[in-house]
Amino acid sequence: MRKRCSVLLTVAVVAWSLSDSVVAQSTLRTPWGAPDLQGVWTGSTMTPLERRPEHAGKDVLTEEEAAALERRADESRFVEREPSDGDPGTYNQIWFDPGTRIVSDRRTALITAPSDGQVPIPLLWRNGTASRAHTA
Repeated sequence: MRKRCSVLLTVAVVAWSLSDSVVAQSTLRTPWGAPDLQGVWTGSTMTPLERRPEHAGKDVLTEEEAAALERRADESRFVEREPSDGDPGTYNQIWFDPGTRIVSDRRTALITAPSDGQVPIPLLWRNGTASRAHTA
């Protein structure tokens, strides 16, 4: 009986102590209420920031298209290339991490809004008034 009570008490204490750590976590927010996106982010994905012209109007790749793109990237990664003569004017590809896979939902661009998958141009730039505002 005594052993049964001590086991029951131990189980109750363990269950009570674990209940505090299982509390639902809330999304971190900035002081102004927006989601807090601070941290280390990586850009190592084959999915481009903006939608390419050949994927215009297409939000998601088929599984076959995604697999073909990944296969082509794998094959081109191991091709022997001759070094170029002269000053290339930029870093070589060793310093970039283009990723080895497309994002898991097979989107054609990382930008999802607006629906065309392009970085929106500010209204002032579209109207040509931005340059006039800076020179005035």
